Amino acid sequence: MNRRGLDDLFTRVRAEERTAFLPFMTAGLPSPDRTVECFEAMADAGADAFEVGIPYSDPMMDGPTIQLASARAIEHGMTLKGGFDVLRRVVEATGKPSLAMSYANPVFRLGPDEFARRAADAGAAGLIVADLPLEEATPVAEACDRSGIGLVLFAAPTTQDGRLERIAARAPVFIYGVAELGVTGERDEQSDHPRTLAKRIRAITDVPLVMGVGIGTPEQAEALAPYVDGISWYAGLWLLTTRFRRSLPRPAPWPTPFPSPDHLWIGGLSDEWTSRFGCLTWEGTERYPVGPVIHNEPRIETSRANPSSSFSAPSWGHDFRQLQSYLAGDIHLPGEEWPGANHGVEVV
Repeated sequence: MNRRGLDDLFTRVRAEERTAFLPFMTAGLPSPDRTVECFEAMADAGADAFEVGIPYSDPMMDGPTIQLASARAIEHGMTLKGGFDVLRRVVEATGKPSLAMSYANPVFRLGPDEFARRAADAGAAGLIVADLPLEEATPVAEACDRSGIGLVLFAAPTTQDGRLERIAARAPVFIYGVAELGVTGERDEQSDHPRTLAKRIRAITDVPLVMGVGIGTPEQAEALAPYVDGISWYAGLWLLTTRFRRSLPRPAPWPTPFPSPDHLWIGGLSDEWTSRFGCLTWEGTERYPVGPVIHNEPRIETSRANPSSSFSAPSWGHDFRQLQSYLAGDIHLPGEEWPGANHGVEVV
């Protein structure tokens, strides 16, 4: 896909007298596969195009929401190459025109031509460089033209009319209108800045206008829709998923006090303990509780191989991982004759 995908989109939404929805998501969060699945879900829900954020360590235009998303994606191993791979998979999976979104540092470090070429090879229809001023846009714009993708330029409420004219003359694939001054993120209330900016841009140029930055609720987006060709939104999506996660029931607390030694005998666990916390089992009927540190020393009978054999839990106590390693044969205690690994240890 190339710039024509976005040009055709804006021609179509104008003919249909509606506003395009261009959601943004950071590549690699929570994982590359999940990122693609999220874009697929948004496509199924009616999104028209996508902004695929390539994580950057110093996203100065972004507020806490996207800063955190970028940091987590980088911690999970996302790279520039990985970001382009996610972009390619999103385009292949959804068939929607998609833009790569990054910052000037990665673009100029790699080189505008190489960056634009990689974006185009990944199927991008356009490129957003969040901190690219008009005065430094020429090499990036020319690189995008050579690769057949469109460059997006920004306009803020404080942008003067003369500068808006120069932005329009650069023929961006669309103008990204900054709805509110400041970094990206939701706002409790919205000023009249975005509507005023949209009217000023409309009076100067017919270049498509997409509004973002500071749009935090569906109601705010709906109020702006009649003035623009598209709405870009991210913080609200992040907050929606975050609030959903926080609304989920909390795990049941550990019982207090810790179960008595009677509960720790294999085959002698209380129904309450096993139903609430599960057990560790292997081939047979033996059970051991999945729980916190065990400080008791129960004698544990086993029916494997030699029904009369037995062993004692180590006196220093062990947590679940240590117990699992012990049963799997990874830990060997002096004098014990436990058969070792390959016992089909599993959590149920």
